Amino acid sequence: MKLHGKQMFRLLIIFLAFSMVLFSCAHKQAYKKALEFEKVGRYVESAEKDLEALDKKSDFTDAKSHLTFIAPKAYEELLNQSENFEKDSQWIEAVGSWKHLEILLNRFQRQQIILTTVDVKTRISQAIEKGTIYYYTTASGYFQSGQYLEAVDLYQKVLQLNSNYLDTRQKIWEGYSRLGDQKLQLKDYETAISHYQSALEFAENKISTNIAIAEAYYRWAEDFAQNNNFREATERYESALAAVPNYRDSEQRRKEVYAKAVKRVAVLPFKNSSSFKTDYSSLLTELFLNECIKANLKYTSFIDRENLAIILEEHKLAMAGVVDPEKAAEIGKLEGIHYFISGTVSQISQQNSPASFVDKSFEKTYTEKDTSGKDIQKIQLLNYKEYKASRSVQITASFQIVDVETGQYIAGDTFSENKMDEANWIRYSGNLDDLPRDKRNLVSQPTEPKSADFLINEGIQTLAPKMNKKMQEFFK
Repeated sequence: MKLHGKQMFRLLIIFLAFSMVLFSCAHKQAYKKALEFEKVGRYVESAEKDLEALDKKSDFTDAKSHLTFIAPKAYEELLNQSENFEKDSQWIEAVGSWKHLEILLNRFQRQQIILTTVDVKTRISQAIEKGTIYYYTTASGYFQSGQYLEAVDLYQKVLQLNSNYLDTRQKIWEGYSRLGDQKLQLKDYETAISHYQSALEFAENKISTNIAIAEAYYRWAEDFAQNNNFREATERYESALAAVPNYRDSEQRRKEVYAKAVKRVAVLPFKNSSSFKTDYSSLLTELFLNECIKANLKYTSFIDRENLAIILEEHKLAMAGVVDPEKAAEIGKLEGIHYFISGTVSQISQQNSPASFVDKSFEKTYTEKDTSGKDIQKIQLLNYKEYKASRSVQITASFQIVDVETGQYIAGDTFSENKMDEANWIRYSGNLDDLPRDKRNLVSQPTEPKSADFLINEGIQTLAPKMNKKMQEFFK
């Protein structure tokens, strides 16, 4: 719905009026909240709500009077909180609490509320100094006793208070590095790498830490390779090389395990089991194989049709004949093939809706002169026929994956695709310009829907990617 200028102006006025009402009430709402906080002894929050009310309405006397009354209590609350944090050696929290108090007192001063207080700036400085020494000393004790996780946690608190205190960053790096070394000895590679990566953030010279990361990945890869988990081994060698290019013999080892990780897959020509006059199984095979190659699966290598034809010829089998799982397994073992994919176009059907028409009419208005030469409007009724005809096809196909090692079907699925086209046209014997503008182009439109072959080709081109996507789920 479009709004005119006056309507937009009225809406704007209403919006502004509503906003002013809300704003005019906001200071009262803040003050009301201040009173609620006071009742439950939350004096700091009460004072902050008074300040919020005064920010919204500077001459709000009720809030000013209440703030004058509550400010000393808010001060005492934050003072006690800060000192209690110090007693409990919670120095990070103590510094935060002192800083909160400093901000609150500054806000009180802007409202001409002056309190007799401790020297908050000095207390902040003292808390930072005491906290830094406390955390550093305690962390060093943990470090000396080999409790590196506790040590680095406290050393990082030192940095929160003093970002450049003595050798704190060096200690954190060393602590994380030793944690990584411990986990590496236990072959807990993932945790070791996590510690080394944490150490990297604090390393002055990152080379030694990157070498430690590369070594952890390298050992992890070796373990995977020994257990014939060649994919995971490949990934870990690549991570070692990412940490330190050319690390040891990682590149050579990566190539070796990658070659073992890659699975060779042969896509057999799909069979045609449909009764349709044209065989579309070859087209589906070609498009399916093209999708396989385009997928660029890292650990899957697809044998091209030429090489597959040679292999089958050597075994005296027709291209379309190897669908028996046991026979496929026998050939696969001889030729180093890990999986065979076979498929079938099981059904192709079409349905035609013959041409039908609807009589249409249109009133044409035109002007002509009467006997006196005066213009008069006349209406002429024009008749035409509007036709339509449609054609649809359905294609059903499936694929199966055979594991050469077991000789069993291990995956597969069936897919259906429908394609339809409708032709719409007009038959009219008069002047084309007499027709409505949106109907004129229908006079020259085709009087037949797309052919069944065309629609089947479209369907096959849609089916191939869908089938391939399902196949990829298995090989990924």
